[in-house]
Amino acid sequence: MKDLYMRGNVRDGEKYSKIDCPLCGSSDYKVEYKTKNFIFVRCNECGVLYQNPIPQTNFIQKRYDDKYFEYEVENHKNFFELQKKTLNDINIEKLAGGIKGKKFLDIGCATGMLLNHFKNLGAIPYGVEICTESCRYAYEHFGLTLYNGTLENAHYENDFFDIVHFSHLIEHLEKPIEFMKEVFRITKRGGIIIITTPREDSFWAHIYKKKWRSLIPDHLILFSRSHLISLVKISGFEPIFEESWGSIPLDAKLKFLKPFSDRFAKKFDRGDVQCIVAKKV
Repeated sequence: MKDLYMRGNVRDGEKYSKIDCPLCGSSDYKVEYKTKNFIFVRCNECGVLYQNPIPQTNFIQKRYDDKYFEYEVENHKNFFELQKKTLNDINIEKLAGGIKGKKFLDIGCATGMLLNHFKNLGAIPYGVEICTESCRYAYEHFGLTLYNGTLENAHYENDFFDIVHFSHLIEHLEKPIEFMKEVFRITKRGGIIIITTPREDSFWAHIYKKKWRSLIPDHLILFSRSHLISLVKISGFEPIFEESWGSIPLDAKLKFLKPFSDRFAKKFDRGDVQCIVAKKV
């Protein structure tokens, strides 16, 4: 396996629509990156980077098919180890006030490997996953019953979850603010959310520019640290932890520098993947 990032999932015949900025609603933008598969623009009002035009909703959802499932199964052990390392870094046990007996929701939980890990730690597991085959895999291999669809359609109760986790999900969403409002509604007061997503203002994003590994067709919006914090705050949460990591891709020509660059990225918080933990206060 070369790189843990999917290089895009474009389908023939997709229809696209122009959109306003998904963060501030402005229609004023400038083109930042243009390839044969996508155009990323930067909002002239708030500065966030987003894809415009984007595939229409039904075409976006069709991307998470059998081919996507094969990719998930091929890589889920690597993803699980990275997620587990992140959660150890943030000391989730301490931030959440313990795990046992807590209602833990993993949104975009893929095959359910991380969710199964928290079940084994004593958490009460809930999962949301749009890929039907991934839901079937989670049931057959881990005994997990996931909600097959979007978070908004799951209709969980108000103030229900102690911990809500979503890793490499929010950059795929058309309407991140509406999604975050729903996350706020279903999170208990005093509960925490854990967001992992690419960091658009990272050192390596600036170095690689349009060759940056997170500039792919499936990513609809890419957040800088300040944009992600703004999204968290306007949704009603208070950030309590921030970190970043990641630098040179595994298949890069300069991969021999990766051990040094990874240490640099994490130590100085300049990595191209970021994690924000926030509390509902």
